[in-house]
Amino acid sequence: RQKPLKLSFSPDGVKPDLAIRLDAGLLHGILLGTVRLRDAYFGGQIKTKGSIFKAMKLADLFRQAEKLYPDVFKDQGLLTDH
Repeated sequence: RQKPLKLSFSPDGVKPDLAIRLDAGLLHGILLGTVRLRDAYFGGQIKTKGSIFKAMKLADLFRQAEKLYPDVFKDQGLLTDH
């Protein structure tokens, strides 16, 4: 049995099992599909601290976000074409 996933966007005093650092613009590009997650990671644009195997567990989350993000962004009037 695994611990439930907890996401934190700022220090909360708890030492994380995994920390991922990337620029907001890069995340935006990944979620819009203009930047490949794999290329960004292996290109050194995404920094991880902790088990890479734990990071790989987030792959499905990124795939789902990639499907939803462009439409949500467009619905907010922030994107005209994707």
